[in-house]
Parts: sequence; C-alpha cells; structure tokens
Amino acid sequence: MIKLKVFINLEKEEKWLTEMAERGWEVNKVSLFYHFTKIVPYKGIYKIDFREFKNKYDFEDYKSIFEDSGWTHIAGTKTSGLQYFKCKSENINNDIFSDILSRSVLYKRIYDRYLLYTVPFLSWLVTMICGGTINLNYFLSPKSWYLTPGLWDMEGAKFIYSFLFETPFAVMRGCSWLIVVFFIMMNIIFSIKTKRIYKKHLKSDK
Repeated sequence: MIKLKVFINLEKEEKWLTEMAERGWEVNKVSLFYHFTKIVPYKGIYKIDFREFKNKYDFEDYKSIFEDSGWTHIAGTKTSGLQYFKCKSENINNDIFSDILSRSVLYKRIYDRYLLYTVPFLSWLVTMICGGTINLNYFLSPKSWYLTPGLWDMEGAKFIYSFLFETPFAVMRGCSWLIVVFFIMMNIIFSIKTKRIYKKHLKSDK
C-alpha cells in the first residue's frame, strides 16, 4: 500500500505510523510517498531520527547502536536524513532520545536542511530572472506560449486538436519557472514551522 501524507511535526508522524501498524501496515520506505507492507497487527512504538552519513560504514554503525538498544531500523538511507525505527519489545524505553534537548536538536538539523535546500532554488530563480527566462509580459500573454503557425486562425476540430495537443507544452514554456517558486515557498514554510517546533522544545526543556 502507498500513501501520500506530509508531516512537519515528527511526534504526529510517529503516532500515525504506530496507528498504521496496529491496523496491520508497517512502513518500509519513505520518499515522497509512504510505502507499507501488510503485517500482523503490532502494538509497538515508532520513532524518527534525522541523520545523514557520508559513508555506508558510519550508517551501518549508527543502525547497530540502535539495534543494540532494542530498536529496529525499518526505513531510511544514509542520505535520506529521516530514519525510522520501531521497538522490538513493549518493555523498552519508549523514546530514542534521552531528553527533550536531544529531540529539539533533531528539529534544528531538519530546519538547517530546509534552509540549505532553499539556496540552489533561489540561485536558479535569480539566474532565470537575469537571463530573461522569466518575463512577466510573456506570462501575462498566454497566446504567445503557443508556437503552432496559424493556430489562432484555425477553426473547428482542427483548432481544438492543435490547441489541446500544444497546451501541455505551452504551459511548460510559460509557467515552468513557477515550479521553482513553489519549491522555494514550500522550503521556507517548512523551515518556519520546523523552527517553531524547535523553539517550543527548547522552552519545554527549561
């Protein structure tokens, strides 16, 4: 089973994954989508960490430390950042973090990553503006997006066919830069929300 969901608050994501496992679905891969496999309904605890590794050895060592503490790594790669764990026993300590400060540092790392990802998109946007790729006059004149000769003089079925055929390409020519703006805005929004959670955890630790 595959599901699409977006979480900023990891505690809410952990709770949802735990509920999914109790219904008989365990996550085994997380990218843009959550990939689940059918399991025997399981009452356990799911926790999420955020770590990136430069080499496979450090990643395997990281997982081994958690395994020795009773946690099973079920999703995440050495470069994915988010790492997903479940506990083997209901008697285990119900958190992978020793204190609130440790969890707040987790949100700090995620916040830093969002900011880091914003930089190349901003650079790309500036390059398109300076290079003339983004032209507001062009954007406000949708007819100029279409390059089929004589399109607007056509009539009937011929016009409909030509118009529908070229429209996807025309939209890409006229609005493709909005995709870059979208990713910039999403990264900024996620970084702001993550920073709020980070500050909230810091206050709770005082």
